[in-house]
Amino acid sequence: NAFARNCATRRLKHQIDIRRVQDAKWLTGHGCVRLRASWFSLPESKREQCMMDTPDATFPPQVERNIR
Repeated sequence: NAFARNCATRRLKHQIDIRRVQDAKWLTGHGCVRLRASWFSLPESKREQCMMDTPDATFPPQVERNIR
């Protein structure tokens, strides 16, 4: 998608702290709804495998399962 590619290119030009603010705005808006729907459309085994393959040290270690 050309629009997404353009947004990603512009995003990389910003400083990290500005990116975090923009990402937070996107996640609290409509983008999060689409992302969440896509995530939950995956089988649970695939979601768990994705989480294991891409660990995130900033994510809280004790998070409830099946949060929807």
